[in-house]
Amino acid sequence: MMSRAGYLLKLQRIDSQMDRHKKRLSEIILLLEDNKSVQQSLSRLAPIKAAAESARRAHSLIRDEFEAFEDKRKAREARLYGGTVKNPKELQDLNDEVASLVRRLSTLEHQQLEAMLVQDDAEALEERANCDHSKIESEWHMTRHDLSDEKLEHEREIAQLDFERETALESVLSEDLPIYEKLRSGKKGMAVVLLENGVCGGCGMAPSLSRAQNVRTGLDLIRCGNCSRIMSLD
Repeated sequence: MMSRAGYLLKLQRIDSQMDRHKKRLSEIILLLEDNKSVQQSLSRLAPIKAAAESARRAHSLIRDEFEAFEDKRKAREARLYGGTVKNPKELQDLNDEVASLVRRLSTLEHQQLEAMLVQDDAEALEERANCDHSKIESEWHMTRHDLSDEKLEHEREIAQLDFERETALESVLSEDLPIYEKLRSGKKGMAVVLLENGVCGGCGMAPSLSRAQNVRTGLDLIRCGNCSRIMSLD
């Protein structure tokens, strides 16, 4: 039959396992809530996307202006060379206007080319940034999937240990449990230690012969005179 201290040692082993699972579970919950890498990637991506969109708008405005002036030039040339205008002054005015439109179109064509190059560069940068973000996001989803699986595993282990703990408590005397709980909270989870080779497993000190003998009988809870932990041979 197991000693009183032995039953507590069995309970402690269950509690220690549960502590480890609960500690890791808490870490996992924090990790699942922490998508800092994705948020940082989005912060880097936002101004790049904004710059690309700005470059597209700038190019579009110049293209629209070029097309408007080109339509106007065609219309003026049609009147100039269509034979409907006979007045020399009006013809000269049309000729001057066409020449002015051609000069403006030449300037716009140059600006359009520059805007197109700026857009190409901005979109290339945007594409790389999107790829980088997609990679980071994909890695985060994979990590989250693995963490979720691990979380379920720890939850299953805790549920099993809860059952084992309830069973173990059936053998623990009601007066022993408060002593165990108080010691466990004050001794970093080690309320019960083994007495091995004549020394306390908690502090390494050798108890008196009478204490060691009482530990062997297992009838009472015998505590180390140095660290106050309960000693057990089981």
